[in-house]
Parts: sequence; C-alpha cells; structure tokens
Amino acid sequence: MFAYKNFLKKAISVGLDESSISFHSHIPEIYDKLTGVNGSFVQGLKGVDNYISLGLNFKINIVVNKINIKELESTIKFLSKRGVK
Repeated sequence: MFAYKNFLKKAISVGLDESSISFHSHIPEIYDKLTGVNGSFVQGLKGVDNYISLGLNFKINIVVNKINIKELESTIKFLSKRGVK
C-alpha cells in the first residue's frame, strides 16, 4: 500500500513515524518470484521511493535465502544508490 503516496501521507498524518519494508532483490524476476506476485517489484520500489521522498524513517528487511543470496551485495548497493541509508 505504501506504493500509493496518498496512502502513505495519510498513515503519516495519523502518527506513522517509522516503518520497515521487505525488499527481496533488486532483480524484478527474483523479487516477484519470492513474493509470488507479478509486478510486486515495481510496487515495492515505488514504496521505497515514496518513503525517501517524504523523509520517513524506515528500515529495509531482506530475508536471505538460496534464491537471492548471490545478489545480496548488489541489492544493498542498488538500494543505497536510491537513497536508502
């Protein structure tokens, strides 16, 4: 839902001041495979971008598994380049 900026703004207006986002991979096919939802990478990334643009404190959770472990370092670099601290 945080891919929808107005939803995130509403959540902030009622008291959300920190949150966590699960982000499985910087590779869309891996991300979507792990969530089981086609297009979830795009939504997840939009949520990350919305958090950054609104200045909300957040943490990224990456559940490491045999599908995404080889890409872990690249995923961290990808998120860092987008502005994740």
